[in-house]
Amino acid sequence: MKLLKTWLVLVSFFLMGSAVADVPEPQRLLQEIANRMVLILKDNKEQLAKDPNYASQIVRENLLPLIDTDGIGKRLLKRSQWAQLSEEQQVRFNNAFIEHLIQTYAQGLAHYDDHQFVFEQTRFSRTGKTAWVYSELVAKDYEKFDIIYTLKTSDEYQGWKVIDIAVNGIKILQNYREQLKTVDLTEGFDALLAKIEAEQTNVNRSTTGK
Repeated sequence: MKLLKTWLVLVSFFLMGSAVADVPEPQRLLQEIANRMVLILKDNKEQLAKDPNYASQIVRENLLPLIDTDGIGKRLLKRSQWAQLSEEQQVRFNNAFIEHLIQTYAQGLAHYDDHQFVFEQTRFSRTGKTAWVYSELVAKDYEKFDIIYTLKTSDEYQGWKVIDIAVNGIKILQNYREQLKTVDLTEGFDALLAKIEAEQTNVNRSTTGK
């Protein structure tokens, strides 16, 4: 136990320091965001406890810019499904899922109590264009949330962008993709959007307790 506590102290020190030069770029980007979010959370514990939406705001302002928000819909649906949607519908679909992504991640921050982000390793695909960053969100009582970020680099945007997040083994994007396989777009886009929004309502209720 003493060794574990010592290790967590070292991790905390690392989190508050600057990024190490030889850390892979995707991990460095996430590390910098984690450092910034930890500072915000520590300085605003009272607001976090009172305002159920504050954790979402933190994610929206700090993590969201690193997410490939424009490409989410195309990854969730088959090409034939995506092509059936108008530009306006594609935007609505993207926005609905982005909101779900924000709320899902915010759940891990809503009960912040000196949690620490521990980044363990980064693995790359053979092409070097996909990276998986393995991390943990560690609570004071040593409860852990395993988080794996999948990032890609593309000619469509600069640098690395997050395209999926897995929390405790559940891949958010893949989970949604499986659900959406059962949706027939011939029944109308509203049926598809309703499915996403219903799922989002469940997430919001579990976050706010209402």
